This record gives sequence, structure tokens and C-alpha cells, in this order.
Amino acid sequence: MFNLRVSCEIAKHTFMIIKLNHRKYLLVSLIITLTALPLAIAYDKEFLDKIIKSVSESYGRKAVVRFKKWCELIESNVDKKTLKKLTIVNDFINRAKRESDADNYGQEDYWATPLELLGRNRGDCEDLSVAKYFTLSMMGVSTDKLRITYVTALEFRQAHIVLAYYETPNADPLVMDSLKPEILPASMRSDLKPIYGFNSDFIWLTQRRGKELKVGMSGRFKQWDTLMTKIKQEIEHSE
Repeated sequence: MFNLRVSCEIAKHTFMIIKLNHRKYLLVSLIITLTALPLAIAYDKEFLDKIIKSVSESYGRKAVVRFKKWCELIESNVDKKTLKKLTIVNDFINRAKRESDADNYGQEDYWATPLELLGRNRGDCEDLSVAKYFTLSMMGVSTDKLRITYVTALEFRQAHIVLAYYETPNADPLVMDSLKPEILPASMRSDLKPIYGFNSDFIWLTQRRGKELKVGMSGRFKQWDTLMTKIKQEIEHSE
């Protein structure tokens, strides 16, 4: 099993290297982040071509166009201010059609990888939140400030998932949602009741609004662990 913490450290150095080289292969920072592959592969165009070929074979020509636009979005906005990145990524990922796991994958609870979301161009709330999380991470936003967050959407009386951005650990987080396109502080989203959030490292349980308790490592969270395994398999399939 790969060490995600070590992988993230490798990725930080990769961003520095890619920036100096005009980020020609910025996409591969995701691969390095998730699998700790050697840094040399970041400049292997043949490997990137294989990924694109895999996307084409699995999802078709239109998916390749979306995939390339995603890469262009990351590369062209990596130097923007964080708040601008949040808006750009939120708007881009929210273009995907909303569809339940049952209709999309024939399963009750399926967590799609970013490639699956881009490939199918449809997904549910957790698929969009996961894609936003990894996209922002590739653009240099620290995952320490990001949390995929379970909430109750009070208006619809249903479970929902959003991505929250914390400028500081105790800050009022900004909510990136697929139900409402505008990014607002959590204090202005009275329609959402937070339950718990997590990132690559930890899980936090919400005791009451604004108060959280760190309860464990995200590696013990089954859906997250399964998702990471699938992403690694996608990359290995392209090698």
C-alpha cells in the first residue's frame, strides 16, 4: 500500500520543478501525489499519451476533450489567488450532470475518481466534491485546508456532500457545493447541517456548528481507501 503522506511531500517538490519548466506536464503531479511514482515520469510524454489513449478507449473522443480542458484549466490558473482557484474549479466541475450512483453505476454507493467523472461527465455530490478536492490540490492548494464534508441538506431533507475550504484551522469555511453555485461561508449556509469532514489525513466530527473533534485517520474510511485504490489502478493501467 502506498504512503499518501510521502506522496504528497513528493508532489510539493514536483510543483516547484514543474513551475520552473512552465508546468508542461502538470497533470502528472496528480499521479505522483497518489502513487509516489518516480519524479522522472513527470516528463515522460509517452506516459501522458497513454493516459489520454486510455481515456479515449474507455470514454470516447468527447471525454478526451474534457480531460484536456481540465488539464488546461489547471495549468493556466495555477498561479492565481486561492479564492479565484476555488471559483474556477467549482464552476468547471459543476458542469457535470447530476446523476445518482444507482443510475450511473448500478450501485447504491459508488465513489468515482476524477477520471471517471470527466469520462462520463456525470456524477453525484461526492463525485463532484472529490474531483474539486484533487483539482485544487493539483493547483497547489494545500489539502490541509480542504475537507470533503458530509452535511444534511435541510431543504431537501437528505444527506449531501460538499467541499469546504479553511483558510485557517478555526476559520469559517467556504463551501463549494453542487446544489448552489455561489461559494459562501458556512455561516451563510443555514440550509446545510455539517456532520463530519475529512481529507487525505484525518476525519473530523462536527459536534455543533463551528466546533469539531478530530476522530481518526482517513485511511480507515472505507470509501476513501477504495477510491485511492481505484485511482492507483487507473494509473497502473496506463503504464
